[in-house]
Parts: sequence; C-alpha cells; structure tokens
Amino acid sequence: MGNIKKVMEKTAPALGLKYDAKRLVVYGNHRGFTTVIQLLQQSNNVPKVWISLMAATAQGTPLSGFEIQNLPMPKGVEVSVAQYSIGISVPLKGNNDAITGNITTALRTVLDYVMAQGGVNCDENGMPNMTEVWRAKGNYMILSPEGAVSLRNRMSMEASALAMKKENYVLGILGALAGSVVGALVIFLIARLGYVSMWAGVLLGLAVIFGYKKLAGKMSVAGLVICAVISLAMTYVAFLFDCATTLYFAWDGLLSFGECLVDQKFYYDLAGASGGYYGNLVLMMLFSMGGAIGYGVAQYQGQKDEREIYRLN
Repeated sequence: MGNIKKVMEKTAPALGLKYDAKRLVVYGNHRGFTTVIQLLQQSNNVPKVWISLMAATAQGTPLSGFEIQNLPMPKGVEVSVAQYSIGISVPLKGNNDAITGNITTALRTVLDYVMAQGGVNCDENGMPNMTEVWRAKGNYMILSPEGAVSLRNRMSMEASALAMKKENYVLGILGALAGSVVGALVIFLIARLGYVSMWAGVLLGLAVIFGYKKLAGKMSVAGLVICAVISLAMTYVAFLFDCATTLYFAWDGLLSFGECLVDQKFYYDLAGASGGYYGNLVLMMLFSMGGAIGYGVAQYQGQKDEREIYRLN
C-alpha cells in the first residue's frame, strides 16, 4: 500500500498544483479546471485518492456522464459523474510512483475528453465561471465567489439557529442510558463467551454518545462528561452481572444470584482470582471510556466543522 503523504508530495508538482501538508490535500488550477485531490477513507477501510472537478459545456449543460464514466482508466480507477461534478477514485495500492502515475493518467484522460467536447470549468450551477477551493462543513468544495457568499450566509444562519437551540440534558441522559443498556448487553453476552472484547467496550461508548446526541439535540463538553460517566457506570454494571453469572454457575446453584452479585468480590478473593477480577474490569472500563471520549470528541468537533468555512489560499 502506498504512502499517502509521499503520493501527494509527488502528485502536486506533477500536475502543477499546491500541496497543503497539514490538511493532506492537493488543489489548484490544472489545465483551466479547479481541481481537488484528497484522501478518501471509505467505510470498508480501503483508502483511496479522490479527485474532484467541475465541468460543463460552454452553454452550461452537463457533459455525457455515461461516456466519461466509461473512459479507459488504469486498473482499479473509477470515475463517477453527478451532473456537473466529476469524481475520480484511485486505489492507494502499489508503490508511490505507480499511484501518482494512475492519478495523473486518470485526470489527463478525463480532461482530454472534456476539452475535446468543448467542456469548460464551471461553478456549482453549471455556468462557466471562476472557481476556487473552499473548506466548508468539513468537506472540500469547488465554489464560485457568489456560491461561497451564499453558502457562508446559509451556514451563518444555521450556526445562529444551533447556538439558540438549547441542549436538553434530561432527554440526552435518557438517550445515553438507552444506548448504554444496548452496549452493556453486548458486553455481557460477549463476556459469557469467555472474552474481554475491546470492540464491545468501544461499542458501548459509541452507543452512549449516539443516544445522548440524538435526544439532546447537540453535544457540549458537559454532555461529553455525562456520557463518559454513564459509560463507566454501565460497564461496571455489565461486569458485575457477568461475574455474578460466572459465580452462580460455578457454585452450581448453592449460592443465590443475589449473593453472587453482592458478595462476588469476597468469593473471587477466596478463589485467589482477585487479580484477574480487577484486570478485566479496568480493561473493560478503558475500552468503553475510550469509545465514548473518542466518538464524543469527533461529534463535538463535527459540530464545529459544520460552522467553519474558509478558502484555501
């Protein structure tokens, strides 16, 4: 698999574009078309390089998407067209030089066809226009000056509405508790199979955050703290029930489930297994806390990204 940083470093000068190492994006004007090249991490965890540009006829009508999508491409490269937007997906496979070659070849092939059909750089409405690369709502966009002003105004209104919207802590806590029950049940069932699963703990944390934000309406630092506490508490509850169940079956019904639940620490000490008892508890709590904090921070940062818009210089 190629190194995305090295690929971007090679691609930028090969196409005469700018390279932002911090954001890991290549952008600028190539052969008269505003172009953005970035890393695309898909849900199946297969990383790809994604190339974006906008093109239309001089009259502002879309080009033939069917023909563009069926142009001859390097192996694994795919082209998609949505009205005026053209996207090229290049797998991050092979050595860096080969990947860079695939990027330049694919882009050249598309632009050769577009220009042969009289295609020109266009804005989001398909009109021939000067465009630039903007970062808005966590995504890279190709916008005209007018389109950027319109989007900025719309985002400003959305940000004002979100700021006025109160975070419903009561409903948020109920949502977090509902999510934690689902996550705790998963932890318990997996533990019954004899495993301490990192992913089960992470799932609990994610479920808590999802439930909280769904009903609270937004995520704040206070909400993140609440979710972290609930994640720890429900992880502990799941752990207690798992250990109680283990003791109950180990004693073959001589102890009631209530006794196993309340006095389990005594019986684990009696068996000389207190080290494993605490070790498993700490691991499960770390996993659930990590899931809650990681996903929670991502959600909180996502809210900030939704309000952010700026042009790449």
